Amino acid sequence: MRYDGVIVRYDERKQWGFIQGSSVDIFFHKANCAKDFQPTLGASVTYEIGKPFSLGKPQQAVDVRGVES
Repeated sequence: MRYDGVIVRYDERKQWGFIQGSSVDIFFHKANCAKDFQPTLGASVTYEIGKPFSLGKPQQAVDVRGVES
């Protein structure tokens, strides 16, 4: 299932950030973005929910793709 959101935080040096979804902000890493997508603050995206990065961490966004406006 795909979800819609907006990137509300992105650290270019560390290559991770957060997407504001419908109910909660969700973590993502650039490695989980589509090959042709460069994350930027305020970008509209679609994503799927993947397994947590590690035990004890919340779920993360995977297959993050930009939405053309």
